[in-house]
Amino acid sequence: MGKELRGDPERGLRELRARAAASSAMARSNGAVLMALEATLKGQEQSGSTIVADLWSELGWDRDDMMLERKTYSTRQEAMLSTALMETHGFTRVAVFTSSYHQKRTWELFSDHLPTNRFEVLPLEGMLEEATDLERRWIQDGVPSETTLRAEARKERVWTVLSRFGGPLPNSMRWSLECFAGRCLRKASSF
Repeated sequence: MGKELRGDPERGLRELRARAAASSAMARSNGAVLMALEATLKGQEQSGSTIVADLWSELGWDRDDMMLERKTYSTRQEAMLSTALMETHGFTRVAVFTSSYHQKRTWELFSDHLPTNRFEVLPLEGMLEEATDLERRWIQDGVPSETTLRAEARKERVWTVLSRFGGPLPNSMRWSLECFAGRCLRKASSF
């Protein structure tokens, strides 16, 4: 959410709140662990993970119920770190909540690192039935407008095309370049 938080802080926070609410509803209804991985980006006072942890706290979760890392600057890094954390902690599946414009590319990136039966990329609205009243309000408020969806869909297509240019490279090299590009484009506070 780094680019959204910097480019349009109000929209970014609404979308982040919706993702926090959807994951909260999933964790409560399925006994799952809450996990946030985003680092601090240049111009932000807090990491994405810290912001999400504060939102989960507003929804009634204790910090002990959260797994927080402040390491990722891109969806590729999130897929890689999620895979490593799953192995380290013995998790069998991961659910990734994101806005509809980002679901296809998120699925593609995670499928590079995990078998498709070990993860799912879910729409925020999919948790409305399990959500509390507050979670439901946050989810509904965070659904992007049609204008935003069209603009973000164009950006997602560009990212997909750029990623495919690295196709001939070995995966480890291509993935390292993608992670580096994410850090540069999101103006990471440190390398």
